[in-house]
Amino acid sequence: MFNLPVDPILVPLFALIIGILLGRLWGYFKYKEKISYNIKHQRSTSSYVLGISYLIAGERDLAISELARAAKTDTDRIELYIILGNLYREKGQLEKAIQIHRSILHRKDLSPIDLEMAQLALGMDFMRAGMMRRAKDSFTEILKEKPENAEALKLIQRCYEEERNWKKAYDTRQKVMRITRSKDYSISSFILAEWGIDKFRDGDLPGAIASFNEALSLYKECYPAYEFLGKIYHLNGENRKAAETWEKLIELIPQKAFLVLSPLYDIYKKLGTEDKIYQYCDYIKRHNESDWRTNLFLATIHKKDKASSAERENLFSALKINLNSLFLHQQIWKMFLRGGLEIKDIKKYIDMTEENIFTDPFICTRCHYKISEFKRRCPHCRSWDTLVEERL
Repeated sequence: MFNLPVDPILVPLFALIIGILLGRLWGYFKYKEKISYNIKHQRSTSSYVLGISYLIAGERDLAISELARAAKTDTDRIELYIILGNLYREKGQLEKAIQIHRSILHRKDLSPIDLEMAQLALGMDFMRAGMMRRAKDSFTEILKEKPENAEALKLIQRCYEEERNWKKAYDTRQKVMRITRSKDYSISSFILAEWGIDKFRDGDLPGAIASFNEALSLYKECYPAYEFLGKIYHLNGENRKAAETWEKLIELIPQKAFLVLSPLYDIYKKLGTEDKIYQYCDYIKRHNESDWRTNLFLATIHKKDKASSAERENLFSALKINLNSLFLHQQIWKMFLRGGLEIKDIKKYIDMTEENIFTDPFICTRCHYKISEFKRRCPHCRSWDTLVEERL
């Protein structure tokens, strides 16, 4: 053993050097840990942004793939899981959507807004699955904390609509209007009209009439109310009253005139005023330039064993307005098969449709869902009076 003399002055210096070395060593490991975290966070953020970009572009599958990747590394971002679950719901993978949204609710220390969003999302999953009771339970949980939550009430209203519980749907709608201070009575009117339609089908004609009149008192353009009121008057033998009701529908809402043209024409024939139908057809075409169904209707009433000039003119006029309707083309093909056409008519048809594309005629202005027949409410997003004819 050697006993080396140590200058007391050097002891603090050695301690300082050792402290610096240890500090740098600790800093190195912390820096390495920070770099690792930043890389993970950067990857998560990159996948999240990319997923949202795909979502905006309508690339749902790619959006799901990127957001699922982001969720693996960023488990604290609640909105990421809500969006991911919503995408699975829209894709039809309801079990997966429910599983994701339920997992959020099992977390501790959720903020009130995250809890509310997760409850809303889970309720919408149940709605899509047709489990209305569970959906209402989920939305009701939100109302326990926020009794005036308009979004939860709107969704409960939709649940009642799906169950065709029109009284509760109507009452809930009134709550929504009070909370939001809305003056738009159109949805309330359509709910009352559907209530009236159910009464009509159950044979309660006085109750149906009362519902339809109340609907029209709220919103004068509630076309189902006019349509079915006319049917009731017609069934009761009140043909003039039926005709007046359907004429009012045409005057107020010419876009929906196709719903009543045929029964109105039948009544005019009974009353001996069948030429009156041409006045209303002219009115419809003046007030709705995109209407082609009126020309189709006129072609139908001019239909004979062999194609007449009036039938040909009206069918080609309809085709000029709407080249994309498969139903309209089928009527023209049937006219061709009956004969009575000239070569120039066939050539005209070929020229008009050379680069034609057939489409479903109706599209929802809210969710862009397409459907081949007219509905009062979109089958996909369940919005009232949002289906319009599509044009390419």
